[in-house]
Formats: sequence, C-alpha cells, structure tokens
Amino acid sequence: MRAPNMAFVGMPGSGKSYAALVSSEHHLHRVHLDPMDSARIPGHGSRRGERWSHVFSGKNYSDLCDLMRSGRTYNATLLCGDMTPDEMEPMIAEVFSAAKGTAPVGEWTTVIVEEVGILIPRNTKRGMPVHAALRGGRHHRTCVYLVSQRAVDLDPTMRAMMDEVQVRRQYETRDLSALDEIRKGLGAAAFDLKGHEFMRIRAGQVTGPHAAI
Repeated sequence: MRAPNMAFVGMPGSGKSYAALVSSEHHLHRVHLDPMDSARIPGHGSRRGERWSHVFSGKNYSDLCDLMRSGRTYNATLLCGDMTPDEMEPMIAEVFSAAKGTAPVGEWTTVIVEEVGILIPRNTKRGMPVHAALRGGRHHRTCVYLVSQRAVDLDPTMRAMMDEVQVRRQYETRDLSALDEIRKGLGAAAFDLKGHEFMRIRAGQVTGPHAAI
C-alpha cells in the first residue's frame, strides 16, 4: 500500500506542522524542507521532542541528496531560510530528483515542504518537480506533505492530487474564499475552528471538526 500524499493548512500555532510531522514520524526516509529554520532554536524542532538524525544548511543540500540516494534510514531537515529564491529552485529540483526511487522496495521517501508559499509559490517553475512527484509518486515510492499557513498558497492542482487535506483555523477573506471553492461552507467552518481542531477532506468528503492530533 502506497504512502498517502497530504496537505496541512492553517494559521500559525494551529498545529499543522506538528500534525505533518506526527503523521510521518514512522516513515523511515523523511526529509523536512524548513525555510523557518526551526531546528536552529535550542531544544526546539518543528514539534516538541523532535529528533533529527541529520540537519543540513541550505547551502549543503547536495549532501542531503547524497544521503537520500544512499538508501539509508534517515530523518533529515534542511534549514533553507537563508536561501535566495534563485537558490531555492535548483534545491527543490535536486531534492525531488533524489527522492525518486531511492527508498528500498516496500518503503517510501517522504518529502515535507514547510511554508509552501515561500518554497513553492504558485505559478512558478519551483512547483514543477512537486507536480511530477505527486503524479508519479506511486512508481517512484515517493510521497509529499505540503504545509501552508494560507489556503490561497496551496496550488489547486497539487491539492487535487492529495489523498488527504487537513484544514485548520483561517481568518483571511482570500483564504476563506479559497476554501469555499473546494466546498461551499468550508471557509465558515474553518473560521469557527478552535485551538488545534481541523476539518478533513478525504475522497471528496469533508468531515469534522476533528480533535487535535
């Protein structure tokens, strides 16, 4: 059974990054692209108690790709907050290329893209490797998790290829409208969510609110 593609949308502090990392914590080959550089803060990963086997700076993403191609087990984060937009484009292309088919048979490489609006803005070339991974992931043993503060930053085509989308609190009008385009009333439901509650979209069905993960 293939690993699912998932998206997590919600305001800062709504629990989206925590949910993404908890949902993938048992995956044996996991890469977290982090433009917020959260692992630089002493005692603080993207979630409490997070332990990275490997931490790379954005300038050393080639070392991360070598690790991915080695077939070894890893839980790696790439701190890419200091990268320029021009540097991010080849990094994303290389990381998704390295993810392709490098996990042992029966296992998967999971790439978590934090802050989608920063790393893969809509209508840019940077999204092309992500689209390819979503379309061919089952053949290359790759799954993708997308994490975004704003619903409007999540590319609709990518969203359509997700097995599950979790929606947390959203207050901005543009984000609420983007959610209503998925399902009428979803924006109002997201506006009313409390704490770490979330709505789940799976197989075209919207359910929730669900309790925090």
